[in-house]
Amino acid sequence: MRLTDPDWVTTFRVHRRRAASFQLSRVFLAGDAAHAHSPMGGQGLNTGIQDAQNLAWKLASVVRGEARTGLLESYTPERAAVADAVVRDTDLQTRAAMWTRGSQVTLRDTAMRALDRTGVLDRFYVPVAAGRRWVYGPVADGPRRARAVHWCSARAGLRRHAREGAALPRQLAVALGVAGPAADPVRLHLVVLPGEKDPDRGLADAVRRLAGPWAGQVRVVDTAALPGRGPAVSAARELHCRHAGFHLVRPDGHIVLHGHREELRELYDTLDRLLVSGAGSAPEAGLSPTVELPLEEEDMYQTAGSVPFAHTVGSGPHKVIVLHSLFGGHQSFSPLWPYLDGSRFTYAFMDARGFGRSLDVAGTYTTDEIASDVLALADSMGWQDFSLVGHSLGGQPIQQVLLKAPQRVRRIVGLSPVPAGGVPIPDSDFPLFAEAAHKVENRRIVIDLTTGNRLSPHWVTAFAESSMKEVGPVAFRSYLDSFRTTDFADRVSGAQVPALVVVGEHDPAVTAESMQETWMKHYPNGQLAVVGNAGHYPMVETPVALATLLEEFLSP
Repeated sequence: MRLTDPDWVTTFRVHRRRAASFQLSRVFLAGDAAHAHSPMGGQGLNTGIQDAQNLAWKLASVVRGEARTGLLESYTPERAAVADAVVRDTDLQTRAAMWTRGSQVTLRDTAMRALDRTGVLDRFYVPVAAGRRWVYGPVADGPRRARAVHWCSARAGLRRHAREGAALPRQLAVALGVAGPAADPVRLHLVVLPGEKDPDRGLADAVRRLAGPWAGQVRVVDTAALPGRGPAVSAARELHCRHAGFHLVRPDGHIVLHGHREELRELYDTLDRLLVSGAGSAPEAGLSPTVELPLEEEDMYQTAGSVPFAHTVGSGPHKVIVLHSLFGGHQSFSPLWPYLDGSRFTYAFMDARGFGRSLDVAGTYTTDEIASDVLALADSMGWQDFSLVGHSLGGQPIQQVLLKAPQRVRRIVGLSPVPAGGVPIPDSDFPLFAEAAHKVENRRIVIDLTTGNRLSPHWVTAFAESSMKEVGPVAFRSYLDSFRTTDFADRVSGAQVPALVVVGEHDPAVTAESMQETWMKHYPNGQLAVVGNAGHYPMVETPVALATLLEEFLSP
C-alpha cells in the first residue's frame, strides 16, 4: 500500500496498561477505563462486555439486599486476572505482527496457515477471544472442607470448561435455562444431576430444601425432571460427572461449586457466604432428615435490617451507646469491658454498617447514617435517654445524634474524635489513608503513626490485620470521604450538653491543641482530658485509666 497526498499523518501508540484496582469505594472501572492494550483480535470490546457481565449481577444483587456486600470485592481479582492475560497476549500478537526479518515472517506465516488449516485457531483461540475459557477463583472466601474423591473431579480438571470457576458450556446453559433470553439475569442456579452409575433421585429435593432460605435468589434445575432424557445425559457428558451431584452456577454462567451429597454442607456454607437469607420469596420447608445441618449459633447469619448489631455490657440504669473508629468495629473496645461498672451502666457497643457483625449490611456509609442507626438501636432497646461515646470516626455521629434528638442525649464523650467540622487531610497525606482501604501495610503505618511509633511492631501488625477483617474496603473509603467532607460545626456550636473530649498524650493526629480549637469551642460545658501513656487507642493502650475517666464523667 502506498499513501499519496495525505491530509494528516500521525502515530498510533499501542498502550499496555491495567488499573491497579477496578473498584474504589462505590466507583467501578470497566472496559477501556480499566485496561488498555493492542486492538489485535478485537479483545477490547469483548473484555469490556465481560467486565460488565461480571459486575452487573453482583451489583444488582447487593443493591437489592439479596447478596452480601463482600461479593463486590470479587470483581477486581476476577477481571484483573483476565485483563492481565489479554494485555499480555495482545502485546505478543502485536509484536509478532510487526516482525520484519525474513525468517521471522516466514515462521509466523507458516505457523498461522497451519493453525488455520487444522482448525486449532477456531477450537482454541476463538473461545478465548470470546471469553469462554476464563476460569475464576473462589467467589466467596471461607474454609474449604475435605472432599470425597470422585473420578468426575479428575476428569473435569483435565477439561478446562468443567472446572469450578469455568463457564458452563453455552449450549448446555441455554438448554437448562441458565443462560439465554429466558434466564433470570440475577438468580443463581443449582443444576442437579441424577447420576448414571449411582442414581440418587432424592438429591434434587435435598438440594431444594437446603437452598430454602435463599429461595428467592437460587433456582434449582433438576435435569431428571426436564422433558426427555436429553438434558440429563447432555449435562452429565458436558460436565464429565456421571455421579449424582450438583453444580452451583452464577448468573454470568460460571460454576461456583461442584459437589455430591457429602458436600451439601459446603454448598450451604457457600450460599451463606454469598447471599442474605430470606431476602427473596418465603423459604421452603425445613431441611429433611437426610440433609440435616446442625449449625452453631455463631454460624447463623442474621440480617440487621434497620437496627444495627450491638454488644451489651452491664445492666445498670444509665444507658450508654458506644461507637468505634474507622479501623475496627465493636470488638476494638473488648480490652475495656472487664473494667466497666455494669451495676451502674448498660453499655451498647454498636457496629456501624460495613463493620464487624454488620459487615454485610449495605448502606450509604456516611456518619449521618450512623447517627440515624444509633436512634434506631436506642428505640429497639426502649432507651428513651442515653449518653454517647464516640471514638475517632464515631466522634462525628454522636454529635449528629445530638442534632437529631437533643432531648434524648444526657452526655457525650469524644475519644480522639473527628470534630464536627471534619478532618481536612492534606493532599500529600491523603493517598496513605485512601489506599489503606485495601492495603494492610497502609493500615499498619497509620496505626503505628497514631500511637506515636512506640508500640510493639507485632501488636501493630496484628491490629492492622484485625482491622482488615473488621471493615471492608468499600465501607472504609466511603466513611473516610464522609468525615472529610462533612461540616456541621455551625449547627452544633453552643450546645449545652455536658461534653468530655479525651486525647492520648502520644497521639499526633488528634491533639489537645486541636481539640481546644474545635470541640472545646463548640461546647460551653466541655471538658478536656489527656490520658498519659496512650496514643489514638486508649481503650486498648490504657483501658483501666480510660474506664475510670469515662465513668467519673458519666456519673450523675
